[in-house]
Amino acid sequence: MPAPAELPESQATGAIAEIFADLRRLTGVGYVSSIFRHLATMPGMLEWAWDVLGPAFRAGAIQQAGEAIAAGAALAPPAALGAARLAGWGVDAAALGAIRSAAAGFVRVAPANLGAGVCLTPRLAGRAAAGAGFAPGWTPPA
Repeated sequence: MPAPAELPESQATGAIAEIFADLRRLTGVGYVSSIFRHLATMPGMLEWAWDVLGPAFRAGAIQQAGEAIAAGAALAPPAALGAARLAGWGVDAAALGAIRSAAAGFVRVAPANLGAGVCLTPRLAGRAAAGAGFAPGWTPPA
């Protein structure tokens, strides 16, 4: 099955480029997740989703809700890979640093994506928004 279409960030213009910039800033990650790049391929879909999600993203509610859900996941970390195994795969210190950086970005953005999905699902089913509102004082991660 082919992968879903995505709009490359380099091809985003206008409102989509602005939404992509907001997503990078509000998640603290230097890229836009594929879910949002995919929504951008459907006329008006990303803009609609951002109308729904943008206020909660700007308030940090989605990020915090996703982090709370993720924090409740009781998963043991996988076993560490030894230096010899990494070297056998051609992973040197620079590559290991890049892998760690990518993993840290994923840890920041995945809970936000989870929160976005939790928020969009009822709206896509035609249900009205509900919840406690947004807490003031949140700032995006660096």
